[in-house]
This record gives sequence, C-alpha cells and structure tokens, in this order.
Amino acid sequence: MPPPENRSEFEHNIGLVYEDGLSKAKLENKEPLQNFQWAVGNQLRKVNFLPNGRLNLLSINESLRLYGNTMHWMKFLPPLEIPEEYTNKKKAESNE
Repeated sequence: MPPPENRSEFEHNIGLVYEDGLSKAKLENKEPLQNFQWAVGNQLRKVNFLPNGRLNLLSINESLRLYGNTMHWMKFLPPLEIPEEYTNKKKAESNE
C-alpha cells in the first residue's frame, strides 16, 4: 500500500474516511456504522482544521491515517469475483 505522496493526497484519504462514514450512516443496517464508529469514529471527531481550512495533521492519529490510506488503496484492487458454484449453492439453499 503506497503512502500518499503529498499533503493533498493525504487530506483526500481522510475525506474518503468521512465519506465512508456518511455512506454507512445512510444504510438501514446499523452494524456497519457501529463498526465504523468503533474503529475510527472517535478519532474522526478529534480532527481539527487550521485557520486556512486545511487539516491539522497533528490531530490525525495512526489508525485514522491507516484507514484512509486503505480506503484509497482499495480503489486499485480488482473487482471481487465470487465462484459460480458458491452462488449456485446459495441459490439452491434459498429455494429449499
């Protein structure tokens, strides 16, 4: 997982974490949101901004930084392919 090359990429990754939290808040199933709050919710609340509107990098801890870098890195992974025999097995079980 390559680290961000500059400050704007780093701030973009933190923005991805914020967007991920918002998307999980819109779901009817609240378990993903609870997991998100457990993992980085408190750290995200502690992020401060500088007077010029940029993120205060000193307010971002290691877990939030890693979560953001992982969110960015996941965009480059190939799509997940589920084997056909697994999907057929699940369809057969649901028909019973």
